[in-house]
Amino acid sequence: MNIRTARHAALVTIGAIVIASTAAAQEYPTRPVRVVVPFSAGGPAELVARLTGQKLAEQLGQQFIVDARGGGGGTIGVEIVAKAAPDGYTLLLHTVGHVITPALYRKLPYDAAKDFAPVALAYTSQLMMIVHPSVPVKTVKDLIGLARAKPNQINYASSGNGGISHLAVHLFQTMAGIQMTHVPYKGMAPGLADVVGGQVQMVTPDPAVAMPHVKSGRVVPLGLTGSKRIPAAPQIPTIAEAGLPGYEVVVWYGYLAPRGTPRNVIDRLHGGVVKAMASPEIRDRYLNDGADLAVRGPEDFGALLRIEFDKWAKVVKDSGVRID
Repeated sequence: MNIRTARHAALVTIGAIVIASTAAAQEYPTRPVRVVVPFSAGGPAELVARLTGQKLAEQLGQQFIVDARGGGGGTIGVEIVAKAAPDGYTLLLHTVGHVITPALYRKLPYDAAKDFAPVALAYTSQLMMIVHPSVPVKTVKDLIGLARAKPNQINYASSGNGGISHLAVHLFQTMAGIQMTHVPYKGMAPGLADVVGGQVQMVTPDPAVAMPHVKSGRVVPLGLTGSKRIPAAPQIPTIAEAGLPGYEVVVWYGYLAPRGTPRNVIDRLHGGVVKAMASPEIRDRYLNDGADLAVRGPEDFGALLRIEFDKWAKVVKDSGVRID
């Protein structure tokens, strides 16, 4: 009888723990949630975090406080979340840089693939390849032909070594069998300014940033890196359809949590992001520039991450870029 009693007591205890854990997850959140953005304040990732954070706060009844932690190529902010308690009160809002960084650094204070639980892919976007009007090209095919005839004589700007604007063009070169000269900047703004001014010939910024210069005629658009054209500029083809079949680069923004975060908490957050991205304020802001606002859940986001880790590891290795 004593053994039976002990077993019964153990089962009761385990059951109570499970019930308490489930109840806590269902009540989540009961205090403000910290959303770490591993970039300096004022960038597009912070804007996404603030816009979705406002909607999440309205739905879940707690503040979602955005904490911009730039530095270390994004690794400082990511490490904070990797080492945080897995309770849903510290989240990471990151971009495609999350899957690129492991290939750039020989040693990181976290495992980008294993230390995080995918929560929700908020949306995906793309880049626009533009050139200064002095470059004698009008199409992607023209650019490839010119680069083949004059290897390394076309200069392209980027936001920095190993950034998506750099690697997107490197992938383009590899697939097209051409060579151009990379000119890295400390951020997209100065690189774009030099292309508009004619000091550098090409750059691949966000479409929303490029379009004012396209409309003014200060740059010539060649193509989009994504899989479809955008409402803001339906006349601009994708690079794949304009001369380089199979080429595609997406820029995504997604929420991750520390590994071990309860599934009920993740599901609650995912549901909140779905509703946030469906709000008119957010949809109207991003859809015209070609963003895909179809939120992906934990499984689909996780599958995308696995594909992206492999893809960008190969591109980075081929580029020969290392940060340390």
